[in-house]
Amino acid sequence: MATLAQWATLLVLAFLVVCGFITVWWEVHPFFLDEWAIIYNIKYKTPQELWGQLDKTQQFPRVYLHIVQWFSSWWSYSYTSLRLPSFMVHCCGLAYCIYLSGRLFPGAGVYRWLWVLLYAAYPSSVFYFVLTKQYTMEMFLALVGLAQLAMLAAINSGRLPGRGKYLLLCLSFVVAPLFSYTYPIVAAPLFAMVGINTILRGRNLGRQWAPLLLGAVGIVALYFTDIRLVQSDPGMKNYWKDYYMTHGFNLRELLYNIYMYFHLFGRGGPLMVLVAVVGISAWLYGSYRSVALLRQKERTLREWLVIYSAALIWLSVALFILNKIPLNAHRLNAYKTPAAAVLIVYMFQQLHRRMSRAALVAAGAYLALQAVFIVQPCIRQFTDPAHQRTMLIYANGKTAITLAQQERIPLFTTSMTLYPHQDIDQADWVIKCYPLYPKDSGIPVYPLSAGSAADSLLDALGLPAAVVTTGDSVFVLTH
Repeated sequence: MATLAQWATLLVLAFLVVCGFITVWWEVHPFFLDEWAIIYNIKYKTPQELWGQLDKTQQFPRVYLHIVQWFSSWWSYSYTSLRLPSFMVHCCGLAYCIYLSGRLFPGAGVYRWLWVLLYAAYPSSVFYFVLTKQYTMEMFLALVGLAQLAMLAAINSGRLPGRGKYLLLCLSFVVAPLFSYTYPIVAAPLFAMVGINTILRGRNLGRQWAPLLLGAVGIVALYFTDIRLVQSDPGMKNYWKDYYMTHGFNLRELLYNIYMYFHLFGRGGPLMVLVAVVGISAWLYGSYRSVALLRQKERTLREWLVIYSAALIWLSVALFILNKIPLNAHRLNAYKTPAAAVLIVYMFQQLHRRMSRAALVAAGAYLALQAVFIVQPCIRQFTDPAHQRTMLIYANGKTAITLAQQERIPLFTTSMTLYPHQDIDQADWVIKCYPLYPKDSGIPVYPLSAGSAADSLLDALGLPAAVVTTGDSVFVLTH
């Protein structure tokens, strides 16, 4: 069964990567609202301006954003260059997840591959795989946090890494905070872990604290150069306010949000209830076991994994209570994916000790379910009727830009360019963000409140002609 689980997992991941590659290489998945907004900042802000507030209510780790800007500018902000960074990061994350699974779950067979698929099937993995956003990096650095945990545990047990590996460990603690807003949360339990080792007089404490102190420097640098900008952005506060307990502590609201977090590991009706029950049970069981494990003087890597994972989720709950981060938003909770998966796998493994056959069947069924959660959305994104309409609107935008360039006339656009967010904003800036629209083209773009207003705008501007796109159609308007 372990071999079947391995091949099933690798085939599903290969399918995910192929779908991602197709989406990156060909323009088959139009940008959505937040991507357009990030592209606007990438395309029209100088590198220096990226260190200030971003426009269009956006946030993005600035070092990472600089790299995306530098890379895409080399290719004139082409579609592929804007999609490729996220795709490459997540491909590395998936490969690293497979590698790490063999180290964290040696000989675990089905359970090892279940952990990999839980990581790959999380919504931020499937839906943000190729999008111009930072969430695949958040997931990758969550894996780095587990790798750091494994190395610190090895150092405490007396197994010192080579000079190169130790240098890499120190470097990872410095660099990781600069690429992720949530990495400081990922790293927080590591500080607690080394603190416990210090109290219990563990081995090689200096070698444990050195990378953590370097990490603290990176986190402080992240705060003063980046996070403080996020905290001072009124648009962000207003957008996320409904995801917090804004009227004081409410136990019912807290429990609901905890449930809503764990149900994110599923898709569709009753299955999401089942998945939420499994996730909550695993977290509570892991928390119960962590209390006993903390009383021990020595702990195995697997035991440290359980303690760390339970603590990370408890920390996220505490931050939710303090109105610092939502629980019911998969993209802002992607950093917990590997830890939550650890607890689910651990619960199955503990069940295996008492009912091996039943545990294997349950784990196999759960693995198959996660495979469906990957394959189904990938297929649906190319076959859904809404996707077909979005493609039409995207193609019409490109046609309008081409006509405006050929005729050297202005372009009018309604907010339907933002479909399905047509009521959110004027869309003249979206047209300017199209890969086909040269940054310095000089072709004016004007927003329309509706297609019927095109004649009035043409008269008001005193223009002989203009290209008009209403999203669903494109035409040339003349006097």
